[in-house]
Amino acid sequence: MVEITATLSRRCPTLLKRHPLRAADALQLASCLELGGQLDLPLLFVAYDNRLNEAAKKEGLELGS
Repeated sequence: MVEITATLSRRCPTLLKRHPLRAADALQLASCLELGGQLDLPLLFVAYDNRLNEAAKKEGLELGS
């Protein structure tokens, strides 16, 4: 579980400007990016949404299946 912090919230508008995402999708992606940075580990991103998966790839995340 990732806590919604001010840092996480500030990351969402940037993702929304870069990618054609819905707000909830940007929050999901921002959470994964934030968690990966905190853990300093590569994370697999899994979503059943092509736009969200494409944005995750462009943000440097590896996609799981």
